[in-house]
Amino acid sequence: GALEALARAYRRARDAAALQVTYERLGTAPNVDARRGATYFAIAGSLALEADDPDAAEAAFNAAADRDPDDLLVHAGRVMLYRKHQKWNELATALKALVPLVRAKVAQARLHRQLARVAGEHLGDQKTAHEHYEKALELMPDDVTTLHAFARLLGEGGKWARAVELREQAAKSAAGARAAALLCEIGDIYEKRLSDDDSARRSYERALERDDKCMAALSALATLHRRHKRLGDLLDVLRR
Repeated sequence: GALEALARAYRRARDAAALQVTYERLGTAPNVDARRGATYFAIAGSLALEADDPDAAEAAFNAAADRDPDDLLVHAGRVMLYRKHQKWNELATALKALVPLVRAKVAQARLHRQLARVAGEHLGDQKTAHEHYEKALELMPDDVTTLHAFARLLGEGGKWARAVELREQAAKSAAGARAAALLCEIGDIYEKRLSDDDSARRSYERALERDDKCMAALSALATLHRRHKRLGDLLDVLRR
């Protein structure tokens, strides 16, 4: 109808503010069903978000959700809105709502990982963080980013053995410099947290097998050799 023609004209003219208002009017038009109305309001919310108008964006997303609580665009828009404005409780709620609406396992795993990070880093909710890292790994058991993030969280809680285990798993899936960095972290845990210099040495040496230019591993090995007065090994490291 006339409003849709008006929206097309505003799109061509790249008049985002007028387009946003038009989509809001379309959302309340009497001949528009709830589902289409939700889509119009979700688009209006996205335009408000681009215009850096969080209040208008939230109002539009709320209006969309009132019409269709399962609209994917609504929940995705809310995730963007709340992350941008660091509204962590609201972001956690939006992520939880979004997870069952996406079909791809990869996308679900990423959402669980994001939710775990929000819970652990911003809400201080370690239990929820653990639960969602575990769910992410059920979907993508070899995902290096998730394994590493979960390992860091476990280390913060003093669960060093499990933190090592997850880093080992991540190192198997990672390549080159990234694998070496993970193995160096494992070495640091053995050396500084578990007082196991022999295991630390093996980890640093394995890091060099994955990246023979890894300065962190070379430096850590030199420190260990000095500590244990292994002059020959120290000279070998210094020559590399």
